[in-house]
Amino acid sequence: MNPGDKEHNIFNTKRIVGGSNAESLELAKTLYESVGLNMFPVSNLRTAELVKLVENTQRDVNIAFMSEIALLSEKIGVNVKELVEACSTKWNFYKLLPGAGVGGHCLPNNPYYILKAANNAGVEMPLMMTARRTNDQMMQHVVDLVERVMQGKVAGKKIALLGVAYKANVDDVRQAPSRFIAAVLKLSGAEVVYHDPLVNEANGNKIDAKRVSLEEALSADCLMILCKHDQFKQLRPEQVKAKAVVDCCFLFEKKDFDNYAGVGNA
Repeated sequence: MNPGDKEHNIFNTKRIVGGSNAESLELAKTLYESVGLNMFPVSNLRTAELVKLVENTQRDVNIAFMSEIALLSEKIGVNVKELVEACSTKWNFYKLLPGAGVGGHCLPNNPYYILKAANNAGVEMPLMMTARRTNDQMMQHVVDLVERVMQGKVAGKKIALLGVAYKANVDDVRQAPSRFIAAVLKLSGAEVVYHDPLVNEANGNKIDAKRVSLEEALSADCLMILCKHDQFKQLRPEQVKAKAVVDCCFLFEKKDFDNYAGVGNA
């Protein structure tokens, strides 16, 4: 499943299935086909489980690489979005933009299952752990960007988080970067508020911040854009009344504001 993805669904995405023996695999195939689902059989249960973990961990590692490129871009005056667009002119470049970190139930957790298996097998796999640390550190990095645009004066200021779900067009905040960011900003003495049209607190999506209207969020001392929901793509720079903007998902451009910092474009 890929929440928020209207193109890839359970009917056009193959189900990876392994069986403990040939009979159980055939039974699984019959079950899936009876409800119109496509199945991709593999030779055993362990392979089937590892497929899921590798798919997600590959994305986590690739995101970490672009996170590092974003940090470099900020230091040497390169716009990482422009960089990625240019790199994408090559046919085999995997187009991916960095952000405020990685959330959700799968990507932050799946590498540890592989690492546990590797440890039990006596195999060293340092790349995944390095990627995990890199992506986790991005959450603190974007908090540092807030400190930068606020000239270190965060205490007593209203910081608005625009979009708190773990990714665009979903209502899920499990391990979302927004949860860490809100907590750290509050420890710094900031008044943290948020606006997200998709996140419903009644469903257990709790954020340690006050829910406010879009208008109030856009008028905060600092607007921090964490999630690029489709509803936000229609926003125009002139609607933003905040004194400072930290853009973690390339919603706006640096030229749009006097006091702006973006991931990979600080």
